[in-house]
Formats: sequence, structure tokens, C-alpha cells
Amino acid sequence: MINRNNLWKGIIVIVVVFFLFGNIDGWQNNDDEGTALYAAWRISVNEQPYIDFTTTKAPLFLQLGGTAVKFLGRNLFLLRSFMATLILGSSIFFAWSIKQVWSEQSSWIIWANLLLMPQFYHISRVFRADTLMLAFMLVGLGFLILENKYQKRYLLALSGICFGLGFLAKALGVMPMFGAGLWLLIRMRHHRKWKHGIVDGLILTVAALATTAVGYLLSEWRFPGTIEMVLGVEGSGNSATLLSTVPNCYGNEINWTLCRLTKGSLAWLAIYYNNWPLIFSITPFIMLILYQHKPNPAWIFGTQIIASLPIFFISGPVFARYLIYAIPSLIALWWTSIEQFDMPWFPKTNKPSILIPALLFPLLLGWQTVLLFQSYEQDTSNLANWIAENTPTNAIVLSDYAEIPFHAGRQSIPSQGGIGYGWAVSGLITGAQIQTELEATNAQAIILHIPEDPSEPAHMYNMLDFEEFYQYVQNNYKLQDVRLRTEQRLEVWLKSESP
Repeated sequence: MINRNNLWKGIIVIVVVFFLFGNIDGWQNNDDEGTALYAAWRISVNEQPYIDFTTTKAPLFLQLGGTAVKFLGRNLFLLRSFMATLILGSSIFFAWSIKQVWSEQSSWIIWANLLLMPQFYHISRVFRADTLMLAFMLVGLGFLILENKYQKRYLLALSGICFGLGFLAKALGVMPMFGAGLWLLIRMRHHRKWKHGIVDGLILTVAALATTAVGYLLSEWRFPGTIEMVLGVEGSGNSATLLSTVPNCYGNEINWTLCRLTKGSLAWLAIYYNNWPLIFSITPFIMLILYQHKPNPAWIFGTQIIASLPIFFISGPVFARYLIYAIPSLIALWWTSIEQFDMPWFPKTNKPSILIPALLFPLLLGWQTVLLFQSYEQDTSNLANWIAENTPTNAIVLSDYAEIPFHAGRQSIPSQGGIGYGWAVSGLITGAQIQTELEATNAQAIILHIPEDPSEPAHMYNMLDFEEFYQYVQNNYKLQDVRLRTEQRLEVWLKSESP
């Protein structure tokens, strides 16, 4: 006779895996992913990042991504499935570590809710540095949970190594490390074992910093310019320029209004509240309950949330993905707190069947996940195929969106990886610079996003000298077609002497 509990587990696994991998390559219009795909492809053909082409992607992602493209080819289904597999494996380890401290039921609930949460679900199915960073972070949190239970310092070192690898995958990966350090500080203060706590902190910090330092130094030795591009342009002065220049307040009308009123300082909170209202409504109360109890393992998740608070007060670009690393801790904190403390406003987790709580939140916001799952567009592949058919194999193709030359199998100019809205409006990329590279490479095609609404966040269109650049394009290229890629109006220009 089939065990009912195992039946529910089987159903959950089937649902999660089906949604995670089903139609994974249906939607190709993703400009952030496009720059990652293009950079990984160029590395796979032995070009040098930061030298042969512009990119601010962190070294571990570039090396792993380049290796993936070399073995899997320019196949979007396989490349996205590779990333989804990393997330699946790391989330299983994260859930298993939770099971060692809390109940098996909570581990299943957290696992299902995490992978089906719309924002996390979306990032788990794309080929981006954020995805790789999240995979390492989940493993790092898992080791941190196990270390607190078994008091084995090698687990602390493994946690630090994972956090360091996460930082090597994306600079934002430093945030989980801050949360882990805060947890050790709280634990040390409670137990008043100062010497023991200091040693713990040193082990975690040294492991993370050594991993990061070795990774960046090796990359700098092999690819000079790594540190300047990733930690300089992306992380300091030029990044600050972007933060003060780009007034991105995306979201619904309420979020936009809140963003404008607070100059962006609360817009991230509004965006996440809009996507996960129940958890964000209850989390402050759970944090208060945690504060009233002595430090316990649930503080591992609470400190991750506390470490993210400074982000809420940054005035600049508002992208929900900047806080995506906190979602696993939010979900875990929610469920482990329900299990651990007596909360009269919610039934104990051992009362309902495992299926009901496991699917509660995905059902409440399931329409968003279903919409993401069903997303499909052929405009990108159709345009890429047209480019491939109408340009020589060795042609240089410039595009506002790097995924188009990637799918077409055409190399672009060196600055292709730096073409973005933020770089354009801040002057980091200019039409004069692009014009110089077009002439040096004898580029055969240009694909420009010319929006019907000037406020639309197109890329080259927002360059400070776009009018002069556009005049150059009109004088040297011939307009072949105007294509719609979802809502983007793309002009396709070919070299005037081209047939």
C-alpha cells in the first residue's frame, strides 16, 4: 500500500521539476541574460574577457559559463537547464540541512515554496550570474545551519568558501556573508564565549576572503583588468554614477508612486511586498518574536534579512533581483518560526497534511508562476535567423541586445557587453566610441531599439550623443527592416554596400 506521505512528496517533486524545466527556453527576450550569454560564448571561443570584449561579469561566472557553452553549445534550453539544475541541487541541500534541525515537513514546505515563488522561480531558469550566486549561497547557508547543530568548525569553513564562491560569481554575493557574520556575532554575545566566537568569526571570514582573493588574483593574472572592471566599474565610482543617474522605478502604479516619493529608498520593499505580500506582512512580527527569544537557529535566516536593510535606503536603480538573495531566508524564517514558536494566529505544522501548506503560497500567487511558465515569444529567434541568413558567417553585428548576435552566431564589437541603459545615460558608453569600433571592425549590421515612447529604457537610444551616432548610421547603413520584438521596436540596418 502506498504511503500517503510519500505520495504527497512525490506529487510535490513532480510539480516542482515540471515547472522548473518545462518550457524553459520559451521566452528569449532577456537583455541581462543576453550579455551573459554573449560573454560566455566569446570565452568559449578563446577570447579574453575584459581585454577582447567589455564585460563586468564576475570571473567565476565567466569561466563556468564559458565552459558550459563550450560543451553545450549555443543551445538556450541546455544552458538554462544547466543553471536550473544547479539551483535544484543546491536547494535540495538547503532543505536537507533544514531537516536536520527542524522537521522534515518544514524542509519540504520551504523547498516547494522557494522554487515556486515567482521571483525566485524566474531567476532559477535563466543563464545569469545571479543564478550561480544563489546556488552557492544556498549551499553556504546549509553548511551554516549544520555547523550550528554539530559545532564542527570545518563546516564553518565550507560555508565561508561557498560565500566566497558566490561573491566570485556576482559582486552582490557579498551580502550573505554579512548576514552570516552578524549571526556569529549574535551567537557569541549570547553565549559570552568571546574567544570561541572570535575564532569562529575568523574561520568564516578567512575562508570567504581567501576564496575570493585567490579567485580574483588568478583571474587578474590570466585576464588583466578583471579587478578594475568587476570591482571598479561595477562596484565603486562608476557604479555610484549609475546609482545617482538612473531613475528606474519599475513596478505597478503604487510602487512607482512610492519610489518617486522616497527617491527610490522604499521601492524595493514595495516591489517585493507586491510579489510576496503574506510573507512580508508577517515577517516583521516574526522578527519581533525572535527578538524576545534567546538566539536560536532561526536567527541564521533573520540576520540575512537584517543584513539587507541598507539596500532599502539606496537611492538609485530599483531592480527586484537585487534582493533575491534574501528570499530563501524569508521563506525559511517564516516556516521555521511557525514550527518553533507558539503562534496562535497559525496552526501548528503537524496538523494539516504536508500538501496543503507546501502549496499554500504558490497557489495564492500561482498565477504569476504560471504566467512565467507559459511565457513564449519567437521574435528573438526569428530576428536572429534573419541576421544569420543575410550576413556572412564572419560578419560583425552590433545590437542593442546581446542575445540577438548570440543566437545568430555573429560576433559583435568589443563594447557590446557594455551597452545598457545605465551605461548609456551615465556616459560610460558613447556613440563616438561605438562608431570608432564599427569602423575598426567593418561591422555589417546594426540593430537599434528606437522606442515609440522616449521614456522607454532603451539602450543606445539613451546615449548622450545618440543624435550624432544615429546620423552616422543613416549615412553609412541602409534600413532593411523594422521589427517588433514583443513591445520593442527594432530597426535593422545593413552596411550600404551589402546586398
